[in-house]
Amino acid sequence: MRLVGLLRRVVQEPHVVADLELPALLAARPTTVYVGFDPSARSLHVGNLMMLVTALVFQCYGHRTLALVGGATGQIGDPSGKHAERPLQNKAAVAENTQHIKDQIAYVMGHARAYAARRCGVEAVPGAWQLVDNARWWSGMGLLDFFRDVGKHMRMGAMISKDAVRSRMATEDGLSLTEFCYQSLQAYDFCHLYEAEQCQVQLGGSDQWGNIIAGIELVKKRDPQYASKPWNERMYGMTLPLLTTETGKKYGKSEGNAVWLDPTMTSPYDLWQFLRRTPDTEVARMLQLFTLVPQEELAAVMQHHAQEPRRGLPQVLLAREVVELVHGADVAAKTQQIVELLHPIGRVLEPLNMDHVVATLQGTTFEIQLPREEILNAPVAKIAVLAGLAPTLSK
Repeated sequence: MRLVGLLRRVVQEPHVVADLELPALLAARPTTVYVGFDPSARSLHVGNLMMLVTALVFQCYGHRTLALVGGATGQIGDPSGKHAERPLQNKAAVAENTQHIKDQIAYVMGHARAYAARRCGVEAVPGAWQLVDNARWWSGMGLLDFFRDVGKHMRMGAMISKDAVRSRMATEDGLSLTEFCYQSLQAYDFCHLYEAEQCQVQLGGSDQWGNIIAGIELVKKRDPQYASKPWNERMYGMTLPLLTTETGKKYGKSEGNAVWLDPTMTSPYDLWQFLRRTPDTEVARMLQLFTLVPQEELAAVMQHHAQEPRRGLPQVLLAREVVELVHGADVAAKTQQIVELLHPIGRVLEPLNMDHVVATLQGTTFEIQLPREEILNAPVAKIAVLAGLAPTLSK
């Protein structure tokens, strides 16, 4: 399965056939899988894209995926992989971000499923998907209920031993109780979805390893019969490598280098150009992680690239596929026209509609707004200075 090729780790209790059980489960019957998204900003970013694509691959194989938005846990924020405590957002901001991200996931998943159907040669993707908000169950749980039903089963030794906890406790600022308890909240999310939705698999980034284990351990403690269940009724997890920069830093909204999936924050053109700049050393891997390009096509493109590297064919393919997946085929086609207009590579172009050019460039680094009275009948040189393209008229 293409899906198993994305597997980084398989998580579950010790078992003699541990490495084989999750692939066997996924191959045997439709399964419910969940992936979570933190509403700490109004948009997801390209670092989240691999999770969405992997969820899409699950759907292509007939599995049901749950996209969980942390309307409750987002009020705290996941400390995993962070070197300092996040500033807490007010509840109104979290609620607004949660709704934006729900709408965005629906927007992307609609385009992604159409993209997958085209790439897989089918009329429709067989697996279903559903949005869930963990505020739905957390809003009805009081503090005492939490300590009785969840906290009772969480062991301090195991929680403290997590790398994310130990590294933060060793710093001068330490780790707050709020952040320390986050793993128990996410653990209960997995527990609730297993019990209420028969969700057996959690998908996350490699920094979610400890949180996934905590969820499995919580169910084992709450259900004395869990150990006697057959392997195909148990819980599993899989983690994927985090997208990083060339310097090894994580791509993320709090790292200051985010490329957003919201077209009003990062235009399709800027998303295209970001992907077009992917280094040769990374582009084959990105095509495997972010697209459904068949291996034979990928190999052929890379072979052509070795002969004509200046054309950047794999980078163009990556950009076209991802923009289609996120924003749809029409936007991808229009964006490609604009890219070829601004960066021609020797091909003859069809005439472009100026209104379409302006609309596509809106919000990109090429859009500069100037007062009408300053540019009307003004010489081109003056307009260039006003737009910041030249320091003075003489230059």
